[in-house]
Amino acid sequence: MNNEKLISARGVVGTTSIMLDVIVALAPVLIWGVVAFGLRALIVVLIASASAVVAEALMRLILRRKMRFTDLGAIASGMLLGLTLPASVPFWIPALGGAAASVLRQIFGGGRCPFNSVAASHVILHLVSATAMGYFTAPFEWLPITNVVSAAPFRTPLEIIAGGAMPSQSILELFLGKGGGAIGEISAVFIILGALYLMYRCVISWHVPVAFIGTAALLFGFLPQSVDVTGYIFGELLSGGIALAAVFAATDFSATPVTAPAKLIFGAACGALTVAIRFYTGSYDGAFAALLAARLPLLARLITAELAAHAAGSLFIKTAGLAKWYLAEYNMGFWQLFGWRAINYAIITVLEVALPYLLLRHRGIAKQFERMCGK
Repeated sequence: MNNEKLISARGVVGTTSIMLDVIVALAPVLIWGVVAFGLRALIVVLIASASAVVAEALMRLILRRKMRFTDLGAIASGMLLGLTLPASVPFWIPALGGAAASVLRQIFGGGRCPFNSVAASHVILHLVSATAMGYFTAPFEWLPITNVVSAAPFRTPLEIIAGGAMPSQSILELFLGKGGGAIGEISAVFIILGALYLMYRCVISWHVPVAFIGTAALLFGFLPQSVDVTGYIFGELLSGGIALAAVFAATDFSATPVTAPAKLIFGAACGALTVAIRFYTGSYDGAFAALLAARLPLLARLITAELAAHAAGSLFIKTAGLAKWYLAEYNMGFWQLFGWRAINYAIITVLEVALPYLLLRHRGIAKQFERMCGK
């Protein structure tokens, strides 16, 4: 048996053991998706997994690499990709997505892929067919295996929130998986159970998921789009792919930094970028696209310390611009408009000028960040 080794939270272990744990953790999520959307959801996931396995075998033949049918990596990737899709998608969508995930993994060397291949494949599918990827149907109204086009479209809680309203489902109903969305994104309770299992098995650590979800929650609370702040925060967190991406995609070994501080930074960046994408694109989920965007500054082998410093400076400037917009949009009263704004502008000046200058002058900061990433 050719079992590639990976570094997990419990040390260096075989790929087969880790991928089997991931599949076990995803199984309850898949089962609930089948309960909510019917057998068609299961077929979509099976097609994605089968396509990933076949594409990996073909890529290994083309690249003249040894076959590894026992590491289960392609099955886990295809399964996760299938869970990010609506149950109503045409069958060529999961076939293409599973194949794209495996091709990307093999091109970049399997476990050494510098980004999460499932997230990249998910974004590719949105670019190829945004209509199919955004066509959702009501949960618990089982879809026919064929002729899905006849099913009435369903406005997901995320789409309703993006439109300025609040979903009819309560927070508890969203948590238990009674809202609409992709096959594996609707039930936070089973995603959390999967996360607890993976942590118990020491496959993942808490740093990335907690930083991802926690940062998103803080930013949603900082810029609420509803008078019901608590309902808005939980509505955003429990709608879409934030939980699924935070637990199963952002913790992928090829895409996640090694040290705890770098994991926290990476998770926070994913959460912040998800919020930004949702604010600027409306109903687009953005969790998997944010995962790719957050990964870019961590490609230490592809960028220099100077570029990392410039990227950090640009991030600070954009953060300052968001703060300025918030002050202009929400603050009222003499103190808020003048006194508090003066204090914030002083802070913004430091963020815009001092920190980028220090990063550019002292390149060791950027290099230290690269070392923290362990890549």
